[in-house]
Amino acid sequence: MLVNGPNHRNYVHASGILTLHRGVFNDFKEKLSKMGIDPSKFHCTGGGLMDIKNDKKTIRAYGTSNEYHKFDVNVVKLLLEGYVIKNQAFNGFSVLIE
Repeated sequence: MLVNGPNHRNYVHASGILTLHRGVFNDFKEKLSKMGIDPSKFHCTGGGLMDIKNDKKTIRAYGTSNEYHKFDVNVVKLLLEGYVIKNQAFNGFSVLIE
């Protein structure tokens, strides 16, 4: 899911356990609270699904959310590509956005 926070900063948050977008967003806000950050300053701007295929070295974001609608494809692409560059565990992965 795509989340907008203070200073118009965007975040992608996903969960391998939670299946409903409201639950994923609540999980995000709970993690913020534990870090001492006010979660009321963050708003979900879109949802979808994400698959990480280690064997194919791909991260795929696709689909939509009935509650939060479709994520901004351009923003999610930039965020995930940046994550791949910064995170050694995803070295060589490609990002697919649908």
